[in-house]
Amino acid sequence: MASALSIAIDNIDEYRKKIRKLNIKDDIHPLLRLYMLQYYAITEQYLSLKEEIDYLEDKFLEEKNFVRLIDIYNYAFLLFSEIEKKRRIHYLNKINKILENENIPKFKVSEICSSIANTLHMEKNYEEALIYFNKVMKYRDNMHITDIIYMANCQSHLNLLIDIPTLTQDILAKHPLVLQYLYNFYQNYDVEAFVKQKIIMKKIAPLLSDKGLIDITRYELRKTFVNKNNYSYLNMFEEMIENNGEDYN
Repeated sequence: MASALSIAIDNIDEYRKKIRKLNIKDDIHPLLRLYMLQYYAITEQYLSLKEEIDYLEDKFLEEKNFVRLIDIYNYAFLLFSEIEKKRRIHYLNKINKILENENIPKFKVSEICSSIANTLHMEKNYEEALIYFNKVMKYRDNMHITDIIYMANCQSHLNLLIDIPTLTQDILAKHPLVLQYLYNFYQNYDVEAFVKQKIIMKKIAPLLSDKGLIDITRYELRKTFVNKNNYSYLNMFEEMIENNGEDYN
């Protein structure tokens, strides 16, 4: 069922047909009705979205299923990030209350905190994002390399010391080159500006196509500029990005 819905996600009319065909809206199983949250958000049925969240919240509270409950709150946080940012604070507070008071598996805590941290980073809320990246580091033995890179970028924006987990060469080698280069860029952040420019232009920029990674690399390149002459690098950078291929994923 998940694959059927994911295939249809780019086509709203097709997505509606799948929902009706699978009859999820009237399904009594709460897990299946999780799909309705995304459906209501995509089709801009915000009142129905809120009602569905309330329905699922009541069900999982009744079952004392705090793992699924925190999933609901995370869905709500993400969906209301696009719709009504003030409302999502309500759900973020509920997430934190569960994390503090219930015995949630470490992998789930790190998963939820990673999701929140990346959303906050995308919104340029670097101080709050860093709080949640630090929680990911606390609860995940092997922090994902993209989380580490975004965590370092938060520290850079806040003019903090770059302090990130160390990855072994064996683990690092399992990732795409662009992620390896960006990780090493932050691990050796104290080098001079011209060295950073060379690393970005020669190694990182030619491999970039993911929008989030492009944004943080562009920021780091701008941060190295000490005079107007350096801005020629920015034009070269944008040309490289335009000519790059598909997303590394």
